[in-house]
Amino acid sequence: MSLQWRKELENRFGLLFEILDKDYVQRVRRERGFGVNPWNTHSRFLISHRLLIDEAYKGPLMDWLGDFRPGSLLILDEAHHAAPSSGQRYAIDSHITRAVRDLSPRFEHRLFLSATPHNGHSNSFSALLEILDPQRFCRGVKVGKRMLEDVMVRRLKDDLRQIVGGFPKREVVQITIDGLPDDAPELRLTALLDQCRRLREQRLAAESRRTQTASGLLICGLQQRLFSSIEAFARTL
Repeated sequence: MSLQWRKELENRFGLLFEILDKDYVQRVRRERGFGVNPWNTHSRFLISHRLLIDEAYKGPLMDWLGDFRPGSLLILDEAHHAAPSSGQRYAIDSHITRAVRDLSPRFEHRLFLSATPHNGHSNSFSALLEILDPQRFCRGVKVGKRMLEDVMVRRLKDDLRQIVGGFPKREVVQITIDGLPDDAPELRLTALLDQCRRLREQRLAAESRRTQTASGLLICGLQQRLFSSIEAFARTL
C-alpha cells in the first residue's frame, strides 16, 4: 500500500515521498552514520499503520520525531481505524489508536482522511476527533453538528462530479423478467430461501436481539448472492 501511495503522489502531484520503514532507517544509517535522525533526511514520508503498532519500531520513531515539530503536517489515511471500536463510555483503545494518539500531538497540523462512515458509536467518534483536535473535542462528550462543521469537509461523488467531472452517473434501470415456469431454479430457490427465513425467525423468536440480528444478516447475505447468480449463491451456501 505504501508503494502504491508513493507512486500515486508522484504521478498525480509531482511530490516525492520516502517510505519510512526499517529498510530506510538502515540505509540512511549506512550512508550518513548511525546517529542520523531519519526525520531530518527528507521532507515527506509515508508510514504504514502496521509499523506504527510495532513497538520495536515505534519507540525510536517517536524519539527521533521529538515532542513537537513546528510547521509539520500529519495526514492520516483510513483514519477510522484509529477510533476505538467499542461503544462503551470508556472504550479500550486499540494498538493503532494508542499509536496515533501518541504520534498526533507531535505535529502542528493534522488532516484525517476516511471514506468509511464511523461505527455509529458517539464515544468512538468523539475519541477520534479528540485525537484530531483535543482543544475542541473530548471523548465521552457527544459531538454537536456545529462543532463538526468547523473541522470536517465531506465530499460526495456528486460534489466531485461538479468540481472535476469524470465520474459517470449511476442509473438504476429495472428489467422485468416474466414468463418463467413455476419450477424455474431462480423462482424455486427464492421460495425455499424465504421459507428458510421464516422458519429461522420462528426458531429464534425467544433468542436475544443480537442473535436475531445476526441471523437476519446471514439470510440477507444469501439473498444478495442469489440475486447475483445461482452459482454465487451455491458457492456462498
